[in-house]
Amino acid sequence: MTNVYQGEGSLQKIEKIVKSHDPRSVLLLTGDHSYERSGIEKYLAPCLFDRHVIRSKVHHKFATIEDIENVIAIIKNEQTDLVIAVGGGRVLDVAKAASLLHQENEPLDAYVKGLKT
Repeated sequence: MTNVYQGEGSLQKIEKIVKSHDPRSVLLLTGDHSYERSGIEKYLAPCLFDRHVIRSKVHHKFATIEDIENVIAIIKNEQTDLVIAVGGGRVLDVAKAASLLHQENEPLDAYVKGLKT
């Protein structure tokens, strides 16, 4: 099951969310500058310090199939237990899509083309 936490108050709940999932491996997905500019590191660092954190950036202006496939590959290869996305819409879109679709056996384009739902 995939849970999405976003919006007002999410940042204040991040430590509780991380503790409740107790992840060994965390994917931190960001935009090109969102992580540094947001100041979120001061909130995340205390609850991620003893966990394996993989950081990846979404570079395209819009979310692409390639971005989603890259993140799915990271989730599978690193056996990621938790995805944390910091950024705007494209970063959140990629994170949500990859988190939902990484367990599927069908190619990603089957969902994009509406062949699978």
